[in-house]
Amino acid sequence: MRKEFTLLMLLLVLPLALVKAQSAVTDSLHYKYPDSTYFEDQFYAGMVYNVLLNTPANLTQNNFSNGFIVGFIKDIPINTNRNKGFGVGLGYTNNSFYYNMRATRVNGVVQYDYIDGDTSYKRSKIETHAIEIPIEYRWRTSTATSNQFWRIYTGVRISYAFSRLSKFISDSEKDVFTNDTIEPLQYAAYVSLGYKTWNLYGSFAFSKLFKDGTVIRSTGESLDMSYLNAGLVFYIL
Repeated sequence: MRKEFTLLMLLLVLPLALVKAQSAVTDSLHYKYPDSTYFEDQFYAGMVYNVLLNTPANLTQNNFSNGFIVGFIKDIPINTNRNKGFGVGLGYTNNSFYYNMRATRVNGVVQYDYIDGDTSYKRSKIETHAIEIPIEYRWRTSTATSNQFWRIYTGVRISYAFSRLSKFISDSEKDVFTNDTIEPLQYAAYVSLGYKTWNLYGSFAFSKLFKDGTVIRSTGESLDMSYLNAGLVFYIL
């Protein structure tokens, strides 16, 4: 826990240091190129579909495993044309994964089992709510007078899930609890590309969804799953 807290503090300080460095660069550019000191600071929001990877043989996804991202990116241009740069931001993300597996908590211990094919239920899923810090390289065809341009943004997202839930709902039962077998610290590489406001988005998680040692009780299979998501993201400002 101490390691995670230290890492989060470093990640929160990093954007402040980069913004301070950016200020010095901006002053210099403004002196030399007074008409070329605009920034592509942007709010972003998007909807994605989540796909589990490296799943056990009998685990399947069902319903619509969706996700939502929203946040703000600070632009840091690195050339005089200002079509290349870095971005550092802060955001929120929510992800849900629906599957044919159920988590139960017995005497404080979380256990996983497949849901029997004869069992009637509405949904079984895990859900996370996280703070994220995106750090990206940015290429675009923007100018100081036009917001209609092509873009390719690629980078990494580091997120910390402050809420990790398991949910099982049927006609006769509703079981919702905090699930501490879900890995709170997540790392992912991503890319967004497109023209003007709407853009294609894809992300691949390097980290595992569950902590090491998490298994399906009845089979002993390890839940060494990661995930990817794909969808649309739009930028404003």
